[in-house]
Formats: sequence, structure tokens, C-alpha cells
Amino acid sequence: MSATTPDEESIVGDECHIIARKPDGPRGDPSIPETGVDTYPNLILLCKIHHKLVDDQPNTSTADVLRAQKRRHEHWVRETLHHAISNDERVDTAFRIATGKEALSIVLDADAFDFDYDEPENDEDLELISELLQSLHDWGDLGSVVGSGDRVKAGYELTRDIKRLEDLGFYLFGGSQNRKYQVSGQTMNFRVAVIRIVRQGSPGIIRSDVSKREGDSRNK
Repeated sequence: MSATTPDEESIVGDECHIIARKPDGPRGDPSIPETGVDTYPNLILLCKIHHKLVDDQPNTSTADVLRAQKRRHEHWVRETLHHAISNDERVDTAFRIATGKEALSIVLDADAFDFDYDEPENDEDLELISELLQSLHDWGDLGSVVGSGDRVKAGYELTRDIKRLEDLGFYLFGGSQNRKYQVSGQTMNFRVAVIRIVRQGSPGIIRSDVSKREGDSRNK
């Protein structure tokens, strides 16, 4: 809820578990590893009333029902932002990303995502591109709840995937852009994470000296 003159804003959404932390909790499942309970696929944002409702009635609000509701809402958000974007604000320029740490700095705490890729030519391309984009999307959705240790681990794993991507003949590019969206009749500013996976021979890649790191120019 919006801030008032004497008070700060009030967060009325709860971060809820689809599968409870404990096996005897709502929708508890002893087969779910403890490390997966607090990850994005098992989390859903609800108001306080519906948080209590779904936990009091787990046989009605089953895990499958909550996952379906989450998917529908995520789809609605993506479609709403996609159609609301002001094309005049778009500048399709991104810098080459060589490490997972760089990639995380772009997607973490982003309000929206603009991902695109060159068409994969085989199953290996398909698997790596889809997994990398999904990982970046998931980490971006987690945002500020990601701890420092998890960021280090995520960055290490993403760096490994980026190197594999380059071995397959692709480069990863990215950047952040501020864009204006019309949502429900209101103009809102969003920080958008732009990610592109491009074949290394693409004519859209240019060499630029605008940004340098340790004396080496980077692809743009």
C-alpha cells in the first residue's frame, strides 16, 4: 500500500510456500529436498487473507492448483507488459557479458525482462540456450531475496554456462534499460533487463572502444 505523509509504504503481500517447509505442513511432501523448498518454483506471492485461506484448506488449494494460478498470473504480467511497452523507448543495444556476475547484475531486481536469441540448430544448442535463459529469468524473479552466498554460487554456475555457450558459437549480450509502460491507464517506469544470445558471426555484433576493461575493448 502507498506511503502516507507520516508513514512509509506497507507491504501487504506474503511470500508463501506451495509445499510447506515441514512434511506435516500444508501440502507437505517428504520427497521434496530441503534445498528446494525456498527456491522460486516453490514460492508464490499472496495477500495475507489468501495466504491463510490456502493453508487452512490445503485439500482445495492443492500444490497443482497453486502452481497453475502462479503460471496464469505470470503469463498475464508478461503479456500486459509486452503489449504496454512504448516502442519509442526501446534501444536494442547491449554489451557482451563474459561472467555470471555481470549477468546477475543485470537481471537481479529488474522489473521486467526482454530476452531474445538466435535460433538453435541442434538439441545441444536448444538445451543450453533454454536453460541459461530460464536460469537468468528465475534469478531475476528472486531479486532482493537472494543472499550474498547464493549470488556467488549462482554467478559461478552462470559463468560456466556462458563459457559453454561460447564454445557452441554464441555470445551473451545484456544491459539494463529504463522503459515506460502504460498499465491500467497509468504511465509507469520500469527497469528492464535486456538479454540477447547471438551467434558469434552475426552482422549485428560490432567492435566498440566505448567501454573498456583492463585495456581490452569489448564486443557491443
